[in-house]
Amino acid sequence: MINVADTSANTPFKRENHSATIQLTKTLSASTVLDFRAGLARFLGQSGSSIGADYDLAGLGFSPQFVSQATRYFPRFNWTNYEGAGSNPINNDPIAQTNSFQSSLVRIMGSHSIKTGGEFRLQRAYRRVPGYSAGNFSFDAGFTGGDPIRVDPSSGNSLASFLLGTPSGGYIDVNSWPALQQRLFSLFVQDDVRVTQRLKLSLGLRWDYLGPMTDRFNALNRGFDRNAASPLTAPGVTLKGGLLFAGASGVDRGIYDRNWTNFGPRIGFAYSLNGKTVLRGGYGLIYGQSFDDPGSAPGFSQRTDMVTTIRTGIPENTLTNPFPTGILRPVGSSLGLATFVGQGFNVNDPTRNIPLTHQFSFEVQRELPGQMMVSAAYVGSRSSRLQVNRQINEIPLSALALGATELTRNVTNPLAGRIPGTALNGATVQQQQLLRPFIQFTGLQELFESIGESRYDGLQLMVYKRLSAGLNFSVAYTYSRTFERKSFANAQDSSLLRLPAQWDIPNNLQLHGVYELPFGQGKKFASSAPTGLKQIISGWQISGIARVQQGWPIELGANTVPTGINPKLDNYTTDRWFNTCTLLLNGTTRGCLQGETPAWTVRQPFQLQTWSNRVTWFRRPSIVNLDATILKNTKLTERVLWQFRVDFLNATNTPQFFNGPITDVNNGQFGRIAGAVAQSNLPRFIQLSMRLQF
Repeated sequence: MINVADTSANTPFKRENHSATIQLTKTLSASTVLDFRAGLARFLGQSGSSIGADYDLAGLGFSPQFVSQATRYFPRFNWTNYEGAGSNPINNDPIAQTNSFQSSLVRIMGSHSIKTGGEFRLQRAYRRVPGYSAGNFSFDAGFTGGDPIRVDPSSGNSLASFLLGTPSGGYIDVNSWPALQQRLFSLFVQDDVRVTQRLKLSLGLRWDYLGPMTDRFNALNRGFDRNAASPLTAPGVTLKGGLLFAGASGVDRGIYDRNWTNFGPRIGFAYSLNGKTVLRGGYGLIYGQSFDDPGSAPGFSQRTDMVTTIRTGIPENTLTNPFPTGILRPVGSSLGLATFVGQGFNVNDPTRNIPLTHQFSFEVQRELPGQMMVSAAYVGSRSSRLQVNRQINEIPLSALALGATELTRNVTNPLAGRIPGTALNGATVQQQQLLRPFIQFTGLQELFESIGESRYDGLQLMVYKRLSAGLNFSVAYTYSRTFERKSFANAQDSSLLRLPAQWDIPNNLQLHGVYELPFGQGKKFASSAPTGLKQIISGWQISGIARVQQGWPIELGANTVPTGINPKLDNYTTDRWFNTCTLLLNGTTRGCLQGETPAWTVRQPFQLQTWSNRVTWFRRPSIVNLDATILKNTKLTERVLWQFRVDFLNATNTPQFFNGPITDVNNGQFGRIAGAVAQSNLPRFIQLSMRLQF
């Protein structure tokens, strides 16, 4: 029997790749070669669930009004600290296709090898994502807890709120199906020149142009006009701001400004100090080729948010009839600046530019006896114009001093009766809403602002042994640090927060080895054994790849506030990864062992973040993994080879928990890995395969 409330998101799950390439290479002369390639790459990704399809919502007690407007599908229910019920409807995202054309001309002129060429790419993506067209409803302890402003884990329960039919939030989607497109043009020239017998230089220049994204039906927004007078009027307030639409009212069809100045120089060198030592280095300016899809466009895709409460602590609407004024339908660009009034949405920054990275390196390589080589290198990069999302409709910094009680106080709403079907249509509204820059909207997030930065510095050491006597191996060690500025600590901040990157891994050791067993045909031992025995003992090979890697930084939960006490434990375990001693708002403590000082407290409403939410005082668990292979090659004839191999993935069957512990201070499993977080890797996986090569 199928459980329609199953939370699985991969029924069906599909990943299809289709590709084709045509290449033409023409030798024009002894020193000139022309190459042309045309390619097609198509990808289909399908996920979601079909289990809850064609479900009669009336069976869950929903009102006839809601049943008549929603899709016949089992809704999604989210319960804090529980699995929930229902899943995302089946979707195709994306159906992506890239048509590419590349051409290059190589000409040898004395000590110069000159290569020049260009590339054109046409990228298209089609989304068939219905969203939560039968509703998505979230429940926490808010309406069943002791404090309507703060969620307190010691009172209330999300399941109790569900049984009462009082969600903390909810919405339903009516989505469009966009057909997106962008074009890429690139030109380059490169000259590899041998200056002397010891010195070789590589000089190049590349130009990249990434055209703005368009939609076949112009179903996209092109930014938010912060200064335009709103067509919506209300007594006592001046309303400004509204959405701009691609291809409407004289606005460009492309949703981003065009930039024609992305030139990237490159230079590299290799210098032989002597027959055994080589110096290498280089610099390059590289531009990223991003596909910055802003997602569902307001006006063309419509989400109706459930109005759960207007008066603090009092439910406004319940689960039985979550949208009593009806489900909103897409209106396209017809409302202009009045589109999506009373609601929140994401909008792209039209001044977005593609990211760029300055990459540079210097390496010393030295050949050693025994077919070995060692190298030491510095590798660095500086990236800028990284994309950052910013909240643009939050209350000003000065208003936070009013405190939670005043900011959540209900006051007369000047927009009452002017925005039906939204939380801003009632007679009263919370004081904080009237302190926003654009009071006719709720939360506004601007996407893809090109203001982010990152920095990488790494020392890379390697020992490599070429294949000899049946043995080949390498040992590589990297010490590196990666920092970034890609987010704001608070919506009111003007500068980005400097953090260690999510993938900052200071210490990383990689070992790889292959050993051909010295038995049988052409080997040191038993090379003259009888034919049958020789076939059995010949061609065996073992190999392995080991990784020992320091853990990633810890990402703190939104309500988790450090007190300044270092939470790192000398004797940490998966049951208690760090000091969980927490000072609660009522002055008591929780999660403390005898003699411990609170390392955490709970964030209060409207409290500014003055701490780093990504820390390296302690880290997630390290990764220690070994993959091994046993392989046998058997030569059946001079032209036919049979290969049998056994692969052991996670050969030691070591569980990894590199996703880290629970870091939400309000979660009862705070600081815990064992029993709270699923194993991050697969158990030992043994794979047997055979191949016939001829």
